[in-house]
Amino acid sequence: MVGQIHSLLVAGDLDGCVTGATRCPPATITTAVGVSANPAFKFWIRQDKYLYLALLGSCDAEVHAVMSTAPTSRDAWLLLERTFATRSHSRIMSLKERLTSVTKGSDTVAKYLQNIRSIYEELSLIGHAVDDIDLVIHALNGLVVQSLLMNSLSNLWIMRCISRGMNY
Repeated sequence: MVGQIHSLLVAGDLDGCVTGATRCPPATITTAVGVSANPAFKFWIRQDKYLYLALLGSCDAEVHAVMSTAPTSRDAWLLLERTFATRSHSRIMSLKERLTSVTKGSDTVAKYLQNIRSIYEELSLIGHAVDDIDLVIHALNGLVVQSLLMNSLSNLWIMRCISRGMNY
């Protein structure tokens, strides 16, 4: 989720507020006339509050409680990163394990490949795209494992028939 939101912020040139690259300007500025309110400060505060609300609106009720303590969109972003870092790593590991262990089974080849594509797309969305060559290797391994299993079962059945004196 954080990766998708960050991509949206980059597209709108708003990522500096949440990454810390765009710092809050001072509330006042000194000019030749004297000290006055800084219009850039007011703009930054307004933009930061809009970003905070956008982040809040992108999250479920569980995360609202975490974000409620954050005074700025930057602080909210850091809380989100810390909160979801462990979940993200678990999700990546789970998807990679699924990709490694997927087999064709009784599915059609089209359904088997669609399953692999789905895992591939999920990994890509969370910033862990699988190399094309690795993807082909995973797809072929799933077919090979299925083929080896079927050959082993066939061989077991033939040996059992022979041991019982039956024709196969």
